Amino acid sequence: MVDLDALLEYDPAGADVAGALVGFERARTLGEFRAEAAALARLLSQPGDVAMAQAFSSWIAELMNKCGLRVQSPATTQLLTGGEPMIAETMKRWTQEWWQQGKNEGLRQGRNEGLRQGRNEGLRQGRNEGLRQGLKEQKVLLRQQAERKFGPEAAAAMDRLLERVADPARLRAVGEAIVDCDAAAELLNRVR
Repeated sequence: MVDLDALLEYDPAGADVAGALVGFERARTLGEFRAEAAALARLLSQPGDVAMAQAFSSWIAELMNKCGLRVQSPATTQLLTGGEPMIAETMKRWTQEWWQQGKNEGLRQGRNEGLRQGRNEGLRQGRNEGLRQGLKEQKVLLRQQAERKFGPEAAAAMDRLLERVADPARLRAVGEAIVDCDAAAELLNRVR
């Protein structure tokens, strides 16, 4: 068993293989991960360490796969046996792949969110414009009916009263009043 508490002040430069294992588990940044990989590569640089280095390389590749970096290159089995340049290059590629995956996901989500917001805004604007147009046409029709029944003066007075009315139910009530009323004064009183 590894005493994790004894490794709290772990330093990759003076590490042993067990300490490197803990160091990888504790790495929080790509820089820390690289330092751990470099330290482990130095520890396993002897010709007799090839099998251990390949086992650690596979384990590192598995860690990176769990992080979503999709390590598939055959070079990962030689990650540590290839020395520090291979570690740096492989991690650089992983970082670029990870960044590209994040960028692609962000673009996909942004595009979907933008389309959704655009559709909602378009629907809202379309509804509002349709309502405005419908109210305008309804007022024109009411004016024509009032003018036909009560004359142009009553229609003009009613227009002024209805300028700011935006409630379709109120306009419907004005239409009923035009039909029900017998005099212009009665109509204008009901519209007020």
